[in-house]
Amino acid sequence: MSKAKKKKTEENEDSQPTREDLMIELSNAQTIVNQLVGQVNAYKSLCVHYEQTINVMTGRLLEYTKGNNQE
Repeated sequence: MSKAKKKKTEENEDSQPTREDLMIELSNAQTIVNQLVGQVNAYKSLCVHYEQTINVMTGRLLEYTKGNNQE
């Protein structure tokens, strides 16, 4: 078999992924998606925590300003 023919055969094999290759890529993509969902959920929880902290601090600030206005 000539080098040109070998090279052409290899290119054809590379351009058509096998079912196994596709399943591996799908598995990798699912893993990445699961990691991203985990990160998004962590950020969402953090935002809820920040919102609660802001609400508490706002309440304290309002109480403080009310106390100073009454004096």
